[in-house]
Amino acid sequence: SHLIDQLLTLARLEPERFQARREPCDLRGVARLVIAELVPSAHAKRIEIELHDGPSVTVPGDTRLLGVLLRNLVDNAVRYSPPGTAVGVRAGTDGRSAFLSVTDEGPGVAADERAQLGQRFHRLVGTPAPGTGLGLSIAKRIAELHDATIAFAEGEGRGGLVATVTFALADRGNHRAATDAEPEPRR
Repeated sequence: SHLIDQLLTLARLEPERFQARREPCDLRGVARLVIAELVPSAHAKRIEIELHDGPSVTVPGDTRLLGVLLRNLVDNAVRYSPPGTAVGVRAGTDGRSAFLSVTDEGPGVAADERAQLGQRFHRLVGTPAPGTGLGLSIAKRIAELHDATIAFAEGEGRGGLVATVTFALADRGNHRAATDAEPEPRR
């Protein structure tokens, strides 16, 4: 049923069928909702999910779809992290762009494999975590619908992976991104 749900979600997001609604969307608010939803599964694995302090950041977007995007990123981070570690979520701005990032302490992904993340049905060889290989492709498609990008980098310190969704802050007609506080340095 999970595979069918993901295939249906992907089909609904095809460009000729779908137009994302654009309204002010609070990225920290989206992060709080997603974390609240995923805390039980994370705690079952003895993994903490942390929303790092930072400014409120608003971008034009579809709150529901951005929730699906972030849920897929956080869910992957929890799946691949060993017990007793933490998954960090951050929302912020550097003045030119807004971002959402998810950092885990899992095994990480080799640099040459990172370019393939987000391809439909792509799964890393030897991956013990269950999945369909569609979660990151759905996240990537939702980012594209919001004129955003997803990049993957090596985690800091104890390894892992950092997934960062970047939204341009440039004025796009009637849509403008805003922040309620000073820009937070990007990690």
